[in-house]
Amino acid sequence: MLRRFWMPTPRQLILSLGPAVAAGCAGRIGTPGYAMREQPASVLVSNESDSPVNVFVVGPMGDRWRVGNVDASRTATLTVPRMYVSSGQTVTIEVRPLGTGRPRITAEPERRAYPSTEELVTDLPRLRWVFAGNRLVALLRVPGEVR
Repeated sequence: MLRRFWMPTPRQLILSLGPAVAAGCAGRIGTPGYAMREQPASVLVSNESDSPVNVFVVGPMGDRWRVGNVDASRTATLTVPRMYVSSGQTVTIEVRPLGTGRPRITAEPERRAYPSTEELVTDLPRLRWVFAGNRLVALLRVPGEVR
């Protein structure tokens, strides 16, 4: 004897699962901090020097996180880690030029760092960071500027 198992139709599936999905999303929709946690901030860095640079985000406690590097005469959009974005704290952008490839007399590499002023993490997407002439400058990003 062949037993017949009940198979729900697509309409029955939608009607039964719809309320469960809506209930699961209800907490996320309309929560002010949710969008900020899910969308990381970005940093637009223009390197107008002759050597590539490493870019770091430095937290208020001095914790340093490398977000990427930018080649000479290039512009890059780098992502700030979620741990800084979710807390909404102030951070410092720090640029460290990489070596020029010349041999060094001392075993200790030259360590130069060019920090910015402290900025709120929420303000970072509105700024364009330019590194030129051993200075790191924050400029307001022009609306509609290509990233």
